[in-house]
Amino acid sequence: MNAILHVIHPYTYKLVPCSSAEAHIKQAPDADTGYKFASETPYHDRDSAVNALITAARNKRVPVVCHWHTHDIIQTTAITIMLAKDPNMAPIFEPTLALVTTPPTGHPIPDARPERIPPKRWDFWTRNYVQHTSFQNTYCGYKDILVIGGLLEACVAGFLDYSWQHRKSDQSIFCIEDACATFNPEERARIKPVQEQAGINYVNLGQGISILAANRQK
Repeated sequence: MNAILHVIHPYTYKLVPCSSAEAHIKQAPDADTGYKFASETPYHDRDSAVNALITAARNKRVPVVCHWHTHDIIQTTAITIMLAKDPNMAPIFEPTLALVTTPPTGHPIPDARPERIPPKRWDFWTRNYVQHTSFQNTYCGYKDILVIGGLLEACVAGFLDYSWQHRKSDQSIFCIEDACATFNPEERARIKPVQEQAGINYVNLGQGISILAANRQK
């Protein structure tokens, strides 16, 4: 198996910065983030890149894994409607895509409860989020791991670190920046060189398409 494409928390594609006057309104997953959901966003080039990558992956029979952020029906339904009405996001809902649910860290939860996590919270986590071994057993056997989604400086960075920590010697990890939602350039500038030094590859849309073009699953 050659390549796999992970789409981390696609709800972030429908986030836009909100004004200070709006910050108290519960429109975003966390009111303190300073973002709100919007059906129309100004990020056409980014969203076109998302469409192009998922389409290219499907054309090459490269598996695509969509990481949803919650099982909350009301919130997920509202976000789903926004995404489904956007032609660039339509490939996210193709039935061939695999679906997992990951927490705000962007990566699977551990197999055993960390001591710092209260039992009640751990019970919620295990009922809602994929765990490490289950995830690895299903999705670890790919040489090229391509990652898009959002936020680049948060959930995506978390999944990149997780993938690097659990990589095999012959695996390569790619973050396709053109298809990532990002709102904090300072944090992005801090994280990127650290991850690049570790061996994570930050590439553009064209390079991502080329990697997919070289891969075809049987």
